[in-house]
Amino acid sequence: MPRFFLAFFIWFFPVTLIAQLDLSCEFKETPLSEVLSQLQEDHLLVFSYTEGTISPQNITVSFSKKTLEEALALIFASTDLAFEIIDDTFIVIKPKPIELFHLCGWIVGPDGENLPLANIRSLLTGNGITANEIGKFDWHDKISGSDLVEVSYIGFEPMTLPASFFSSCPTLALKPLAFSFSEVVVKEYITTGIEQSPELDHIVLRPERMSVVPGLTEADVLQMVQILPGVESLDESASGLYIRGGTPDQNLILWDGIPVYNSGHFFGMISAFNPYIVDNIKVFRSGYGAEYGGRVSSVIDINSTQEIPERVKIDAGINFTHADLSIELPLLKKKSVLLLSGRRAYTDIIESPTYKKLSQRVFQKGKINDAQNEAEEDEDFSLDFQFSDLNAKWLVEPGDKDRIQFSAFRITDNLNFFFENADDEFRVSDNLNLNDIGLSAEWEHRWQDDFHSIAKVAYSNMDNDYLFAIQEQDSSGLELSFRQTNDVRDLNFHLDNRYAFSDASKLDFGYHVSALKVKRLFASEDDNSSELIDENTIHSAYLTFNQRIKKKLSIKPGLRLSYGVSNEQFNIEPRILIHYFPKKHWQFKASAGLYHQFLGQVIELNELGLNQQLWVLADSEEEIPVSRSEHYSIGLVFHPTDFQFEIEGYYKRLSGLTSFSPIFINNFQEDDYSEGTGNAYGIDLLLKKKWHKYQAWLSYSYSRVFYKFDIYSNNNPFPAPHDRPHSFTTIHQLKLKNWDLSLSWKFASGKTYTEANGFFVDENEDALPDYDYENTNESRLPAYHRLDASVLYKIIPKSGKFQAKIGMSVLNIYNRQNILSREYLVFYEDEIQDFQIESLDRQMLRFTPNVVVRFSY
Repeated sequence: MPRFFLAFFIWFFPVTLIAQLDLSCEFKETPLSEVLSQLQEDHLLVFSYTEGTISPQNITVSFSKKTLEEALALIFASTDLAFEIIDDTFIVIKPKPIELFHLCGWIVGPDGENLPLANIRSLLTGNGITANEIGKFDWHDKISGSDLVEVSYIGFEPMTLPASFFSSCPTLALKPLAFSFSEVVVKEYITTGIEQSPELDHIVLRPERMSVVPGLTEADVLQMVQILPGVESLDESASGLYIRGGTPDQNLILWDGIPVYNSGHFFGMISAFNPYIVDNIKVFRSGYGAEYGGRVSSVIDINSTQEIPERVKIDAGINFTHADLSIELPLLKKKSVLLLSGRRAYTDIIESPTYKKLSQRVFQKGKINDAQNEAEEDEDFSLDFQFSDLNAKWLVEPGDKDRIQFSAFRITDNLNFFFENADDEFRVSDNLNLNDIGLSAEWEHRWQDDFHSIAKVAYSNMDNDYLFAIQEQDSSGLELSFRQTNDVRDLNFHLDNRYAFSDASKLDFGYHVSALKVKRLFASEDDNSSELIDENTIHSAYLTFNQRIKKKLSIKPGLRLSYGVSNEQFNIEPRILIHYFPKKHWQFKASAGLYHQFLGQVIELNELGLNQQLWVLADSEEEIPVSRSEHYSIGLVFHPTDFQFEIEGYYKRLSGLTSFSPIFINNFQEDDYSEGTGNAYGIDLLLKKKWHKYQAWLSYSYSRVFYKFDIYSNNNPFPAPHDRPHSFTTIHQLKLKNWDLSLSWKFASGKTYTEANGFFVDENEDALPDYDYENTNESRLPAYHRLDASVLYKIIPKSGKFQAKIGMSVLNIYNRQNILSREYLVFYEDEIQDFQIESLDRQMLRFTPNVVVRFSY
């Protein structure tokens, strides 16, 4: 912007004469530019200012016999301009210097409930701050008291007030948003931090905003997902998610767009993601759009920090299983942020009460449990176990049109076990190392206001390595060993685009390619090894159209086309989502879709007695088929202000199932391959009511899953091992100032199992007894129920910069003995000199406490 001076050289007058003049003026609603011209003409003054400084402002002022400085002070008093007298005739005009202005306050809802992480933003500068976890904020910025400040919170009407309003630290109550199709229909889906997406096809979880979850001291990412109706964990693990009839390996789990093949620590009991660096979790339960592919059940899309903070953020904590630390560093004049995070278990140093309970659950009925019970001296037995995860992210926003991010993670679990028997003179050792590494680079560019693209490259590598060895201590030194590895590599490229014809019409389209390589190795000391390597490259293209019609109807049809290079298989996947709003507070929804999966899990047993879930690629040497699923769902939602009712039914038709998949591990270990089909159907019901600081909700799921294999039940349909007809959960939450309390009770049908009536022995052959089983999965374990509770106390000083939390949780308060699985063992009884059969029950978690201490800045 060029500079110019509104002045010219005038004839010389004695300075003393000007200094002694008394000024008198009267202006009424006169533009400032005319006022300055009049002063120049009448009093021979020269004003200098930068172009654009003098904005259209009207001056109303009247005075007489004032000095030059007094006169100018009165003229500029009502403006945002300042002046400087150089030599009694030459005056420089410039904007008033803006001092740091102090704003503070407390943001609450209409009933006085805290609104954590509310947004406060200056409309003049664009700068802002986020309130803390109870809605309080303390902010200094270079703005004036007359500048407008906007306060906003998702699901509530934003409020705009002058900055001076916040100088006294007021409590500001926001009003809930009125119903509008263009907004999210159900902002708060179940509780604070769980929302329905604007696209209406998935649920969004935000760990930072969530209240304390019953039984958890921290917002475990995958444990949080289990709050949603239709999501079950049959073994109480974090990663073992069965979503509306699907199995865990049928869930697509992404971290910043990177496929994750090992989502749990400690054999799945703790999720492998640090919740304190998670911005949002998108959960698709009833089918998903054409932009996702490769799984037949659901999608869990996890995104880490998405915002650039105003200042350095540090978060650290420790509980009874692990410690964590994360740092967010704003860089490049607040156009970039570097995120570093790490978690590590200290179980190899100290065995806490929580770790001991988890160990009993994981290692029961295996050699580790036997060694712990039978070892007479410490030196005969050693167990070293620990897990860790590391995350790094660099987010850059160089301008309004571009957004670039690089993300990386590493997930590690290591177990080293040995048992030495001095009498038998042998030493047994087991080593299990599980590593998952992910990298991604993403560039988002807005070509126009109505068109933007995202290009992304992601790489994931999971390496599962198990080694078992027996070493005899005699002179021969004979050593027996067995090695089992599973390596998955996934390199993919995504190009996603969105074009908005209008606010009511949007088109999404893109191209994906994924290069998959899966290796399995089985090797023994006698060089009897078997290595299987499978590769396939999947090319996919998709198209989705999102159309709103008269603010009452939303239709989202889509189509995904995929082609597998190695098996030369072409798949067509049509999908559609419909939402209809007949009247205020009511929503009707329906969806249908076809899905394919090229990668799945099979089970191998290791010498530890633990199940190893190994990934295999479809169309391998065992002729594993590509899985296929058809999804259909229909639902109704009624959601006035403080009450919510939802009912949704679904039906799935499955094909390409295998008889040696994880579903059969508790019943059979068949070596023969068999392909099967299945059907899953059910109804999910949700009721929620809110009273000021207390809210309660209950969910009920009726779900049936049946499979059909020619080698089981005479080729008749039978209940799948994860078939659970009834599941009921009620959750209660209460907020009292700095206290968060929650309580939940869950009741569910017991798991299915195949009962053994007895056994038989072939007398003509020197063979072990065989089992005489009933029909597959016709029996059911006793009903499952459990009571959990959590309490969290927050310490937040007035400054709001430093925060602390202390919390405690208890799983299974009344110590219910729930059964995880039932298996059978035939053994030879010396007293009667005959074989006997007995059932072996594995138990779920008993009374399990945990404590957390956290600090953040």
